[in-house]
Amino acid sequence: MGNVKSRIGDSRPLRKCQKTESTSDCTDCSSLESHAPCFQLDQRYSQKWESLPYVALMEVYRYLSNNDKASMGLTCKSWLLPFTRPALWRRGNFRFDGDGDRRAMQFAALMGSALRHVVVDCSAPKEKVSTRAKASSVNFCLFLTSLVTSDNRKLETVCVRNLCRLFRYWIHQSNSDYYSNNNGSNMNPFQLLVSVLEKQEKVIILDLTNAGFLTDQAIRLLKSVRYPCLVKDLSIPDLVAQIQRFDLSRNSRFIDTISSYTGLTELRLSEEYISHELLMTLSNSVTFTLKFLEVKALHNLRRHPSEGLEESWEQFCSVMHNLDLSFVVKGVFAGRDIVRVIPSTMSLSRLEWDLGNSVMDFKSFFLHIIKFRNSLTYLKIAAYIAIESDVDFLYYIVRRLDNLRVCYIDSPMIPPPILYLLERSLRRCLNHGHVEDRALKQVVINGEKLDSTETWYSFITGLMMHRL
Repeated sequence: MGNVKSRIGDSRPLRKCQKTESTSDCTDCSSLESHAPCFQLDQRYSQKWESLPYVALMEVYRYLSNNDKASMGLTCKSWLLPFTRPALWRRGNFRFDGDGDRRAMQFAALMGSALRHVVVDCSAPKEKVSTRAKASSVNFCLFLTSLVTSDNRKLETVCVRNLCRLFRYWIHQSNSDYYSNNNGSNMNPFQLLVSVLEKQEKVIILDLTNAGFLTDQAIRLLKSVRYPCLVKDLSIPDLVAQIQRFDLSRNSRFIDTISSYTGLTELRLSEEYISHELLMTLSNSVTFTLKFLEVKALHNLRRHPSEGLEESWEQFCSVMHNLDLSFVVKGVFAGRDIVRVIPSTMSLSRLEWDLGNSVMDFKSFFLHIIKFRNSLTYLKIAAYIAIESDVDFLYYIVRRLDNLRVCYIDSPMIPPPILYLLERSLRRCLNHGHVEDRALKQVVINGEKLDSTETWYSFITGLMMHRL
């Protein structure tokens, strides 16, 4: 950098021009050299880039990625000073996919005591070799060991997702779930994760999505939080392995553990964990705090008909007046399963339904959605098959949902002529009624936002495709 000044750095208050007596551009000067008196700078405003205040540099650092932070720190010594401060490294996003393991372990060893928000993703792309998962599991244990030895007690966010990819290697070891590192000392990865949570004094966000633990391990992990009443956001979809999910819904220890989280504002869990006892416990413990509840249902359910939760959901929704209830459904196709997963007695606000490549009767699905016409505000449908026979029915459903605000439709297999008819039908829903009274504000089809006005180009193109 040296003494070279940037054009931006030299943009300071100008002196008055000696010819025009104004600070505006002088028309009498033909070149920059002849107009030099107009660009004289006050000495008090002339400063170098390396003299930027420490507070300003810290603010710039917060908006940069890790690579950009490193590049900025190599610029000069004064810019390197904030780079080495622990206050800059409060948030850490790590991946244990074989490529980012070493970086995560080094960061935890150097800056583990400065972390306040830890986000770990253990998923890996499909093209990755599966044998890397065993090495990543060992590296994850070393990562947790660094967090434990750093004696960090101020973590506010603990997010560990897709841990099931690594957890399957733990339970097949000779000592149940023990590893041995190069020094010969035993490491229990589950106990290490419990030790991390036991030390923390103010965890606000806890995310254990897709962990795949055993039932006893999952309950013990939830109990390891020192102050569960401080947790505001709890995400536990697929916390337990699939073969034991229904056991968790009947487990009294799990329900008692959830009841200790009295400060929850957002809760995400799997549909298999839902039971009458859990709903009543939530209605008593987080009546005035819970604002968002997301239930994730995957694959065809095997719940016995006698275990219907219609009355339980009705009682729960009658108590939780300000609750935003959301369902994320994938792989549920049969009409009886649809009614079983989403009873018509609940006040459903958001619905995301992924139909995949399956073939089902869309009319029965749409007719069930109409039952939530007074409460549903967000609808997302993903179908990777052609639904051209139900386009008119889909328009009828969107038109009947009185409070629907956002509608997403993802169906790439729709032929272009049918797609035009769908866009034209949903555009009529956007333009229905007065602007102030319209509930539907946004429609997105295959990733493209639908405009409320139709251009002549789109009209003629769609008409030609319809004729063809």
